[in-house]
Amino acid sequence: MNTFTVICLYPEYATEDFPSDTLIRTVEARNAFEASRVAQRIAAQEAGVPIRQPSDLQVIAVFPGHVRPALEARNFRQPA
Repeated sequence: MNTFTVICLYPEYATEDFPSDTLIRTVEARNAFEASRVAQRIAAQEAGVPIRQPSDLQVIAVFPGHVRPALEARNFRQPA
């Protein structure tokens, strides 16, 4: 198994902040494709709103390893 970091976009019907509402999740999988599917399933389960099917979460990117974001879109504000 390998570690991957996956970025998914929530579907428009599941958020009021589309297209800024994303999920960044680190998962263990055999390859990048499997990692994307694992992240979609996790996101669908944890969404807090009904997701019709995990594939409704659009995969934006899959990175090898554990990537820790320095800045996320929802927190994008210039420091005072």
